[in-house]
Amino acid sequence: MSTDILELAFDEPAELTLETVHREQADLVWRSLQRLGVRSSDLEDLFQETFVVVHRKLRSLQNREALRSWLYSICVRVARAHRRRAFFRREVSVGESPDEMTAETDPEKDAIHAQGRARLLAILDEMDIERRAVFVMYEIDEMPCEDIATIVGIPTGTVHSRLYAARAEFAKVLSRHQARDARRKVS
Repeated sequence: MSTDILELAFDEPAELTLETVHREQADLVWRSLQRLGVRSSDLEDLFQETFVVVHRKLRSLQNREALRSWLYSICVRVARAHRRRAFFRREVSVGESPDEMTAETDPEKDAIHAQGRARLLAILDEMDIERRAVFVMYEIDEMPCEDIATIVGIPTGTVHSRLYAARAEFAKVLSRHQARDARRKVS
């Protein structure tokens, strides 16, 4: 081997820049915010807010290998702060706009689908944000626990315990919603 090849093999990785992080990890940030319950109407703003934090804190990142879990933790904090804002709690979604519907849709099927989606989102919105994320990644995105552990930056065993707790929480919230619906039908 020549010394040039040896020097390249042991060079320090290039310094991370905001542009590099954005180019390589934008999809992870976008999906993480979605999994954490950020509504599509707020997604673009919180995506940008996340990268503003990344820009401010990028120099503090000590370990480049921890980038994905570091980004995920920023997403959690941004999503949690957003959920605490009063306007988020009072906001009511009105569903699809007429522009988003096509002429070939079946209104009855669309209504049933929209109702089921709204119920799922309502249940997920009541869940703890970190358990919700693990639940969505595993149950909806069908990601393996090892991948979830890498993204979230926790051991695989912790993913399993959060998933167990998330399933129990989901069942409890679903039960509350079903009881509420049953009381409305009786009234």
